Amino acid sequence: MKSILKTKNETRLVLPKKASDRLKSIRYWQDGMSITEISNTLKCTRQTIYRWLQSVDQRLSKNESRKREDFSVEDKNKIIEAYILCKRPSMRVLSEILLAVFGLKIPPTRLRRALRRWNLDSYRPSGTFDSLKRYQHS
Repeated sequence: MKSILKTKNETRLVLPKKASDRLKSIRYWQDGMSITEISNTLKCTRQTIYRWLQSVDQRLSKNESRKREDFSVEDKNKIIEAYILCKRPSMRVLSEILLAVFGLKIPPTRLRRALRRWNLDSYRPSGTFDSLKRYQHS
């Protein structure tokens, strides 16, 4: 449980020992200490240090992948405006329009994913694929 320590000169957050040890292990690792040195300093096993570092690494990689898909509110509004005003162009054309008009460089596949998330993409394959139905086995 977190607690707040107030003194005359400062107020700071006091973390439980385990949480502060985790933070220290990450700092020590970034400073170049070996796993064995960290475990001896913090008086815990090497496996614990490996587990802490691995969990931090996994959390960071998850956050990076999530950030990639997020658009600012302004960019989202620009994308939707261009999509509606251009009467639902292809993703390639929409990508080119956004680059030319707003200076936004967004790949077509990322645009398609975002529009699907916002329930705006009404992608339908062209009729040329209908000719392949006769080759399908029932």
